[in-house]
Amino acid sequence: MENPLISVIIPVYNSEKLLERALDSVLNQTYKDLEIIVVDDGSTDNSSKIIAKYQKKDSRIVSIRQKNGGQASARNAGIRLAKGEYLAFLDADDEYDKNFILKMLNGFDDDDIDIVVSGMLYCRVKERTKKPVYVKKLRARLPGESIKTYLVYLLTVDGVMYAVLNKMFRTDLIKKSKLQFSEGLYFGEDTRFVMDYLETMPGQVHFVREPLYIYYSGNTTSTIKKTGVDKKNWNDLYHDVKVWVGRPSIRGRFWLKMLALRWKISYHRTKKRANS
Repeated sequence: MENPLISVIIPVYNSEKLLERALDSVLNQTYKDLEIIVVDDGSTDNSSKIIAKYQKKDSRIVSIRQKNGGQASARNAGIRLAKGEYLAFLDADDEYDKNFILKMLNGFDDDDIDIVVSGMLYCRVKERTKKPVYVKKLRARLPGESIKTYLVYLLTVDGVMYAVLNKMFRTDLIKKSKLQFSEGLYFGEDTRFVMDYLETMPGQVHFVREPLYIYYSGNTTSTIKKTGVDKKNWNDLYHDVKVWVGRPSIRGRFWLKMLALRWKISYHRTKKRANS
């Protein structure tokens, strides 16, 4: 494989305390052919100054500033600018393992692969704990199994498909299908984007079972306490999954029931953490 350009989209809103860590993790990647798109979503702190400083330091950084519209709006703005063959996302309070881009890109060695998914290192800031997640081997898609049933299976048994953060996409599939994040949503917009992408792609999923995306839970910029404790958000997302699946097979109906149970448990755990 030649060295294709990879676009990394980083939405930023009042992230002055953590932004440098995120930017450094991209600049220090072992794979260097990057386009780093930083979208300042109307920050009122020193984030814009930090972005300007880094842009002077490295020409691979492209930055734009827009009126505050939320993370989905910022990601959509980044997608519109992206010129890379492949595309990945990074939140401003997280970071990449230094080999994230290289190992994700290697997953596309098979032309039949349309999305590459990695594990995460889940770091709880308050508890100061770190745990690798989404690193267990899962079964491949079964012969004759629809991509929709397979996704519900993945959402149920592992949760690896919830977010866009630990994934690399083909940019042309996103742009040709005019995929975008649902602006105005602050819960489950990642999952909805992944659902739309999977429905569009003709190929397969490749898993890299290493914790290459470093996710920090409990930062002051996190919105989970505001959105995850609202049961309506969980119910709305489950409804959207059911609509997306359509008329499921017997296996699909089973996994939908299991997903409802998993999300019920996840909701109560999220509410408990938020109140602790």
